[in-house]
Amino acid sequence: SDKRDKCILRITKLTTRGRGKGSLQRALKHLDKHDKSADITRPELSHLNRSATALVEKYPYKKCVALCDELRAEHNKTIDEWNATHDKPKKRHLQRDAAQCFEGLLSFSPEMEGQFDINEWVKVNKQFIKDEFSSKGCKIVRFELHRDESTCHLSFIAVAHDPHTHRSCARDILGGNKELSELQDRYADQMKQFGLTRGVSRYKEYDSVRKKAVAA
Repeated sequence: SDKRDKCILRITKLTTRGRGKGSLQRALKHLDKHDKSADITRPELSHLNRSATALVEKYPYKKCVALCDELRAEHNKTIDEWNATHDKPKKRHLQRDAAQCFEGLLSFSPEMEGQFDINEWVKVNKQFIKDEFSSKGCKIVRFELHRDESTCHLSFIAVAHDPHTHRSCARDILGGNKELSELQDRYADQMKQFGLTRGVSRYKEYDSVRKKAVAA
């Protein structure tokens, strides 16, 4: 598959507590110290990173944790109410170190840089994230454009929340591999206006192989 015109959307769940890989604290620290990152390969473009930082309110780590604590309390209250009316099975509380947040990366093949208006691309991406997550109850706490690494990209961090069920677990919001593949399909539809296409779906390839194996 030709990779020179591809759009990219990746999602990673983040644990609320902890400092290691896959934690909210490390993800925020990377963004906060981005200008000193070893990943920078085009420092002459660093001044352009700020063009997207004003798109959302910038939450520091402690404020993010406080929001997660508040939403986790709502989540656990809903679990208690459910358990009070059901004998089996009992649902468990969401723990302090659960994955209540997720991080996203939005990008495109390096060969496509300069082929479209980057400001319009940022605008469309912001609306896409708003429609997919913010409008459904999640809180977008970071949304930043990085132009000075080898590939131009947007990074966002969201706190998971469903206001209808009061659930605040990233898994409940994101679903599994099937839902992620469908999210990437919708993203690719939005990116067609920039001449970008979707890469091969690993989930669809796996699902096709699985169905053939079952039928055999």
